[in-house]
Amino acid sequence: MRNTIYILLALFICIASFFILHHVNKPTRSPQKKTIDNFIINANFTEYNKDGLVKTKMSAEKVTHFLPENTALFVKPIILTYMNNRDPWHITADQGTSDKTGETIVLQGHVVVHKLPTAKQASITVKTSELTVYPKESRAFTAKPVILSRPGTVIHATGFSANLKTGQYKLLSQSKVIYQPEQQRQH
Repeated sequence: MRNTIYILLALFICIASFFILHHVNKPTRSPQKKTIDNFIINANFTEYNKDGLVKTKMSAEKVTHFLPENTALFVKPIILTYMNNRDPWHITADQGTSDKTGETIVLQGHVVVHKLPTAKQASITVKTSELTVYPKESRAFTAKPVILSRPGTVIHATGFSANLKTGQYKLLSQSKVIYQPEQQRQH
């Protein structure tokens, strides 16, 4: 009986030692640290369409490129992109992050999208906290709350998508319109 207890105790110690050693020898993964690869102060980028006309202009106070993710952080980005009819969209934000391919830019913090008035259409201003821009596709999207303003109208909604080539946009859900008639001038 005593020998059985000693054998079981020794077997328990061996099994416990195996689990302890196996756990200790597990390699721990340290997260890769971001490393600044380069940076640009007062950065400017211009893209032209096939006809040689400006398609998109982008500027930022500072652009920092990080490795190993191959991402870029933009401080105070300003994007000016032109529709097919040459009417511009003006987009600003506190910061932006680009993926490694440059096909996606996520703008954050006080994002403002402004379309200037034309002879056919009034100005449009959209404000949100985050906007994803797909420059190569000339599209923009957010699932966050937005405020869309046009002369005489303010619309609160959740979600917004826009085709920056054609000027078509869509509010995605929970739209609430506030009509604000212009004040009559007193003569």
